[in-house]
Amino acid sequence: MRSCARTASLQQSTRLGLRLHWFCAYLFMLNGIVYIAGLPPTDEPALALDEIQGNVIPGFLKDHQHFLFFSITDSSAARKCLANLNSRLSCASEVLKAHELYKSMRGRLGHEPDAAHYVFKNVALSAAGLRKLTTEGEVDPFEDAFKVGMSTRSEYIGDPKQKNKPGHVSEWVIGGALHPVDVVLILASDDLPWLLEESKKLTAETGAHGMSLVHEDRGDANAAPEHGHEQFGFKDNISRPVVRGRWPRDPFEYVSPRRIPGDKMFDTVRKDFAEPGNRLIWPGHFIFGYGRQKGDDTRTYDPADQAKGPPWAKNGSVMVYRRLRQQVDEFRRFVEKTATDLSRKHSAAPIDAGRLEALLIGRWKSGTPLVRSPLKDVGINREDSLNYFSYAQEQTPALPKDTWPNSADTDGNLCPLGAHIRKVNPRDQIPELGLAERTPRHSLLRRGITYSAGANDKGLLFVAYQTSLEEQFEFLMTINRPNMPRFGAGEDPILSQNPVRAFHLQIGGADETISIPNPFIIPTGGEYFFCPSISFFKDILARPTKE
Repeated sequence: MRSCARTASLQQSTRLGLRLHWFCAYLFMLNGIVYIAGLPPTDEPALALDEIQGNVIPGFLKDHQHFLFFSITDSSAARKCLANLNSRLSCASEVLKAHELYKSMRGRLGHEPDAAHYVFKNVALSAAGLRKLTTEGEVDPFEDAFKVGMSTRSEYIGDPKQKNKPGHVSEWVIGGALHPVDVVLILASDDLPWLLEESKKLTAETGAHGMSLVHEDRGDANAAPEHGHEQFGFKDNISRPVVRGRWPRDPFEYVSPRRIPGDKMFDTVRKDFAEPGNRLIWPGHFIFGYGRQKGDDTRTYDPADQAKGPPWAKNGSVMVYRRLRQQVDEFRRFVEKTATDLSRKHSAAPIDAGRLEALLIGRWKSGTPLVRSPLKDVGINREDSLNYFSYAQEQTPALPKDTWPNSADTDGNLCPLGAHIRKVNPRDQIPELGLAERTPRHSLLRRGITYSAGANDKGLLFVAYQTSLEEQFEFLMTINRPNMPRFGAGEDPILSQNPVRAFHLQIGGADETISIPNPFIIPTGGEYFFCPSISFFKDILARPTKE
């Protein structure tokens, strides 16, 4: 185990190397090889990366994330404490550069680098916390969903109504009337001892300045059966929307690198995707102060269409935190019994537990999508191929050296219409009454991580960023209705908590309806937070206020 002093020294040397790396890249580009200095191109807006907190974009992407939840006991002291934290918060530009250096070192060394360690830090505030730190009137411009909080919206997003049901808000360990929260500090690192030490220091610091720790969650990417997989065993975090936008200074490169093949046959794909399957989304859907797509035209930027919020919300984002306990044993029991029953009923087309799991999720455990391999897990190990598929039409053209089938699946013959990944991301299918072009408007930036707090308490710490809870997170939760994305689709078998929910699939050419009696996921806490800009802490919180 490395000492704290050695770790701090490594961080300093890494930061120096990072600065030199990017300084050289800057000079290289200024020589005219890649870009000649000038004004930013106008096809995508420049993003204020020094102002946006780094877990919004590009995301911390660390093996360990700790979430420290506080209540504010002294508003004046808390305001000063949080204002003083601004210089220690990790902004988007720093995290992007850190990721770039990490990838560069890994590529050069041929293995994971030992020295590229960081502790990233971000802060977010609930509506109740914002009211204590600013004024009631300053919070008014936000959406109603944010202002009333997750516990008030709990039933609307599908949580149980009855107090005796698992997952009811009265049983939450964080959030709601019993465990209100004002502030969350997010710390992330690959170096667990260093992270634990920083968490301890920040808890003591905030505790001495008007805030009291009410709960802590510790995310661990190694808590699942396999790194990069969730507790049911499936590869996670494959499908990700990509934020459109450029760096605000020379050489004005795209914030999200573009990795679509350069062949002319990919010209159309390149207009909509940064990487195969990862759709480009205008920044205003995730960050305040920027425009969103113009109506149903996904390729056109509308700077006037911005999310509701106060002026100081610019460069901030609304964060959803949801503590989801996964009922792994219940899931496995159901899958094994149901697969056996179905095989007896359809002896000519037997189905094993592995395939039934894949039908419920929409992917095999390796991440291979059903529409690319419906009968067995072929273990596609190419990241670009795992996400390169559609539902309404065949995804064309084929990627170089990618020989796995790309088949349209409009009617759910390969991947059931109600499968989890199809419900939450219908891709090129219509998610509601309207056009498929509206699907990008409902996208989320997911930043969750697995956790394990005991044999009977393990699951996912779901974290997602957006600018409209009502159009994004809450919409995706309510799309669980049986007739979405089309009539007869059934409910999401994974997210839905409805008793005796129906799931439909095709077996041997026959329609089969499966009844699922118990939930596989239990909410045990959560809240809506606002993740402000870096300037918010040094400007808005540092200004004099009326007590």
